[in-house]
Amino acid sequence: MTADTFFINQISAKGSFSLHFDLAHAAVTIVALIVTNLALKSAGVINEENKHQLNWKVFLAYFVVVFIINLVWPI
Repeated sequence: MTADTFFINQISAKGSFSLHFDLAHAAVTIVALIVTNLALKSAGVINEENKHQLNWKVFLAYFVVVFIINLVWPI
């Protein structure tokens, strides 16, 4: 059985395809990212000169925050 047929069988077994979306989890993630953004601004990692450029420190900070939230509270 290939991955495609497995996926199709799972959809047909349930009768419909449904996406599990937890609004509380999304809200906590958004608040955590806003707090992280404010902390990075106060620490000087994000400033006016480089706020629209890709910054690997910011990316890593966001990744760690979301990873920890998903580790503690999996969907």
